[in-house]
Amino acid sequence: MTTTSLRQRPIAERVQSYIDRELIPIPLQVRPDHVTHDTRALLRRVFPEWKDEEVSLDQEQDGVTNMLLRCTRRSGKERTVVLVRVYGNATETMIYRDREMRNFVSLHLNGYAPKLLERFTNGLVYEFVPGRVLSKQEMSDPLYARAVARLLASWHRDMPTIKNTDQFWEVIRNWISQIPSDTAREPCEDSTESEIILRSNKRKRWIEENLVWLEKHAKSVSDHAVFSHNDLLHANIIVQDSQDGTTCDPVVAFIDYEYGCSNDMHFDVANHFLEFAGFECNWNALPTKDLQTTFLEAYLKSFKNTDSISAEEVEQELARVTAYFSVSHFYWATWALLQAAISKIDFDYEGYGERKMEAFLRERKRIEGS
Repeated sequence: MTTTSLRQRPIAERVQSYIDRELIPIPLQVRPDHVTHDTRALLRRVFPEWKDEEVSLDQEQDGVTNMLLRCTRRSGKERTVVLVRVYGNATETMIYRDREMRNFVSLHLNGYAPKLLERFTNGLVYEFVPGRVLSKQEMSDPLYARAVARLLASWHRDMPTIKNTDQFWEVIRNWISQIPSDTAREPCEDSTESEIILRSNKRKRWIEENLVWLEKHAKSVSDHAVFSHNDLLHANIIVQDSQDGTTCDPVVAFIDYEYGCSNDMHFDVANHFLEFAGFECNWNALPTKDLQTTFLEAYLKSFKNTDSISAEEVEQELARVTAYFSVSHFYWATWALLQAAISKIDFDYEGYGERKMEAFLRERKRIEGS
């Protein structure tokens, strides 16, 4: 089959063909207490021509879910870098790993992701994206904000997806179903309203009741399904600076597609804005209205493929994005409360979940005018 005829096939068929041809599972596992040994064994399977003495392994920071290893092979003047991502403990209960793999392949075939090289029992091997992680400070720079907005708009415009947001809401319902009904944490004198509920045996029912309200609210604001990244924090944005070190027109790329699915177009923007606050939930760090406007102007111009966007259009989109703040808060609150029950990573998931749920509750009260 020619390359041209392959490209003319529906994307779902192309993705499946790639998986069947290139991604036959390797029955090896990288164990947390044997990382170096197991990773080298894996690399010998994937790259039999590589010699152990040519390869260095460096553990990278990969958020608060997985372990990431940068594998560098130096042979003469040649230097090859690949990444090995090892899934976190029990994350298959909350992340659809088959969907992640298909996301990866689909994005690669559409020019938005590096090549996925192999899959093994508890992870993936893929090409390294050259560049550096966007810093928290750079998120507030209009130059970078516009670059991120343009790329996000092209994702939303060009990537094929199903034409509803059911996948996203299915994920949240799945997470809630696995959250324990109670917790060892006790409320204290200065506990917030949501903390008191989340530290009681009523918390699961309370979360489920709020989901009913949230889904109805979100779909009343907008229900424009696109392929959504769903986790666009600064660490998932790579800056590819020009060769001379200047950044007059920065090029960016998005990485880590494990949460990607069909979702409303406003979620990614709302979630990106809220990620300015970080895991510390420093709400004073949220982008100014001017920066949000700058971002949305660039986003809408790219999404609509036009050079002109009215101030009224931007204001309308800003209102929809703001309305989706509640969705982002709730999404990550439920994620964190489930992670608290399954993760072995040293991170205060429960506290983060409570802070995000408190932020959701504030948004709900604002929306309801109370």
